[in-house]
Amino acid sequence: MVNAGAIATADLIGGKDLTHRINRLVALFQRFTGHEVHVDSAVFMSERFTGHRNRAMGHLMLNFGMVGPRVEETLEFYFQQCSVLVSCHDLAVMGATLANRGINPLTGVRAIEEEHVKDVLAIMYTCGMYDFSGGPTVSDFQPRVA
Repeated sequence: MVNAGAIATADLIGGKDLTHRINRLVALFQRFTGHEVHVDSAVFMSERFTGHRNRAMGHLMLNFGMVGPRVEETLEFYFQQCSVLVSCHDLAVMGATLANRGINPLTGVRAIEEEHVKDVLAIMYTCGMYDFSGGPTVSDFQPRVA
């Protein structure tokens, strides 16, 4: 679950255009958190203007057929996805929603179909996040003192 995987996953989110795709994502987050969430414009603009490595990854993935031809739209979507504001409490509710078989325990609203929960949890458990994703980290290349 590193940037390349998030970009590839973002490319899978369907919709007739970027706005429709973002609205679908925000609606999913809202079902998980139990309240309105939004994309923070300042964070989005920062992501958009400094995301050179992510743009390079997106185009490399396009070259290898890992994402579709709408790569620029997908990157815009990815940058907005990275900019959705949630709190620590929201993250806890999202985790509780997965633990509750996809039903938000505060609202009673189903956020995700129960049949998909075990797959989501398996991916989260086995892949890790960023430095804990199983690949080498910066510290793996730093000299060690004996």
